[in-house]
Amino acid sequence: MYYIKWALKNIIGNRARYAVMIILTAFTFITLLLFDAVISGYDIQTDRFRQAIEGDIRVSSSDDGGLSPLLPALSDITASSPCTVFYPAALIDGVRLITDTGDMTVQLAGVTDEYLQTLLKSCTVLKEGSMNFSQPETCLVDADTAEKLSLKAGDEITLYFEAPSKHIISAPVTIAGIFISNYLAHSRIVYMPLINAVGFMEKEDFVNTVLGTVAAASAVERDQRINDVVYALRMAVKKAGILARVEAPDQLSGSFGYFQIFDIFKIILIGLKNLTGFVLALMLLFAVRSAYYLIFQKRRAEIAALRTYGMDTKEFIRMITAETVIVLLFAAFIAAAVIIPAVFAVQGFPAAYYSANLIAVFGGPSVVLHFDGIRIAAMAVVIAAVNLAASMLSMCRALRTETARLSAES
Repeated sequence: MYYIKWALKNIIGNRARYAVMIILTAFTFITLLLFDAVISGYDIQTDRFRQAIEGDIRVSSSDDGGLSPLLPALSDITASSPCTVFYPAALIDGVRLITDTGDMTVQLAGVTDEYLQTLLKSCTVLKEGSMNFSQPETCLVDADTAEKLSLKAGDEITLYFEAPSKHIISAPVTIAGIFISNYLAHSRIVYMPLINAVGFMEKEDFVNTVLGTVAAASAVERDQRINDVVYALRMAVKKAGILARVEAPDQLSGSFGYFQIFDIFKIILIGLKNLTGFVLALMLLFAVRSAYYLIFQKRRAEIAALRTYGMDTKEFIRMITAETVIVLLFAAFIAAAVIIPAVFAVQGFPAAYYSANLIAVFGGPSVVLHFDGIRIAAMAVVIAAVNLAASMLSMCRALRTETARLSAES
């Protein structure tokens, strides 16, 4: 307690320079903490994005017969693995989207309402209209495609397709909503209800893709469940006698270009964080060292008197350590005062609404910040060590100078 009181007296007496140290320490902590929270949130969002787009398990078939014979087996697999959800879909390539002003070749994605909600929460931000199929003969179009064809919510378009039977199928539909998402994953995709999309294949139950998602408490448990379900699906495919591939996209290396870009961008973010942390740590070290040097210069008479009356180096170390602890506590209080409101203000902010490119920055359509207690503690230890090292270096220099001066005078 004695050293704490003494440290407080010294801080109050040199409050301007200590205030600079506190602000610099708080700024360093806030910057690194937010950087780390963005990267951790990036991991969470990219995982959600990957699961929504590719699923944990993907069954696909290029055969015109589709996966319909497999569908009854899905309920049995779900019953044996209740944490698994399957989303059947009809993905049809070569569909022409025709408007009054132009046309474009797109992929038609017939999806269930359940999958649509999973997709929209993880991957998209509504730009205009509504994100559902509540009205008959409606579809959803991504903003990139809509911009190229000057489309708006409520516009009528025509979907034109040559069916396997060589019949031409032409269907007028209304755009229910336009969404913003990663254009690498969603450009030129039109979503519509599964029941309407299968009509383009002239079959009532056509499905050529099934996405499965798995819930688990840990990554190890999730991988084990994925492997179990993949095995069960392969047995079901073999028993049904259909041509299909069963894959675990997240376990495949280098298969999906847009996720490779996410991974590259994450490496860039981590590199920027490490570089920023190194530069800030150096700046903090020199700034705190310089501030303490000026403080000790101002306290030369006090230090000389204390040395004369026998105060040893260990006691000086305790005094400086107490001052550093108080500086760190004030800095932590300021950091908390800034970060807590910032998290409430930024968390969930629809960044993609302003630019689809921000999906690459944040790993998804909205801002997600995630704070990891272990990494926060590690950063706090490093910043505390930098402050303590800087103060000790200045103290040792000041003590050597005063000891040499006192010896010379005597």
